[in-house]
Amino acid sequence: MHTPADQLALLAARVASLRSAYRTGDKPDGELADLAAALDRDLLGWSENTLAEGSVCSYYDVTDLDSPHAWSGTRHEYGIPQAHRWWNMYRVLRILVSRLQEAVWRRSWPTLPRPPPDPEQYRNTRVRMTSDICIAAAYAFGSDNSVEPPRDSVSSGCLLIMPLSLAGSCLLEQIAEPILTPGGSRTILIDQPLHTNPLNQTSTQLAWIIERVDYIAQKIGIKWACPVSRFLKGECKVYYDLGRS
Repeated sequence: MHTPADQLALLAARVASLRSAYRTGDKPDGELADLAAALDRDLLGWSENTLAEGSVCSYYDVTDLDSPHAWSGTRHEYGIPQAHRWWNMYRVLRILVSRLQEAVWRRSWPTLPRPPPDPEQYRNTRVRMTSDICIAAAYAFGSDNSVEPPRDSVSSGCLLIMPLSLAGSCLLEQIAEPILTPGGSRTILIDQPLHTNPLNQTSTQLAWIIERVDYIAQKIGIKWACPVSRFLKGECKVYYDLGRS
């Protein structure tokens, strides 16, 4: 039998293949839209099966306003400690697929022979996945930067950098207005700090993610996180293609 991690690896391979076909034009956009929709359903099916009663890889939400391991008053309880890594991989794949689906629709509308989806559907998916990545990061490290890293935190830190980076890009996408091209590309210019507005909830969440990335770089000692932090802070002054995340 395939384990949930094995099944997720196979889904990840399909995501990579589909994203490659979008860029190279190997498949028409109508077929890409159908394949992406089927892939998203299969990802949801993976989550439903993994959350099934009795699965050691399942998790559930707990409301705990005072816990240092909570994000916005919510924390996760996982069946086994390493399960949050697989769930973060699932969240990353959902973000990538949602961006691919949106790019296909933007590139081919109105020629696709089907009605367009709710315009907020893809963004809502990314908002939910971003919040869950934050909760998983709090589960792994807490939410207090003064606390020393937990034991065996290097492996967790390495596997959290990419989900946190992608979650941060989703927040930047909400704050910075994307530049649209006729080819369906959506690019944002990150040339200033967008995490310093305490009155904007999205900006505040981005600041929290940057703190977690800095924690991984400075306290855990994984220097790979340093350029991610600079990017999210707007210090690199770059254009970021959301479709190539």
